[in-house]
Amino acid sequence: MKKILLILPILIFAKNYTFCMSCHNGRKEVDLNSLKKSYIQKRLNELKKENSTMSYIARSLTKEDIKNILKIYGR
Repeated sequence: MKKILLILPILIFAKNYTFCMSCHNGRKEVDLNSLKKSYIQKRLNELKKENSTMSYIARSLTKEDIKNILKIYGR
């Protein structure tokens, strides 16, 4: 239950995609702009099958969400 409560704000704010940079700013995690768009798309789809903090976010993303993310991030 605690894990869900911690993840809930992430899921709510993840839809605006700027929230991604709270972790993916190049200091804490991988800089999203250093990755190829095809890799980001592949990895988001793989994460949906895993069990991690990022997998909870990935599962909430639709195909349209992923397309919008790729418009903002990646090279």
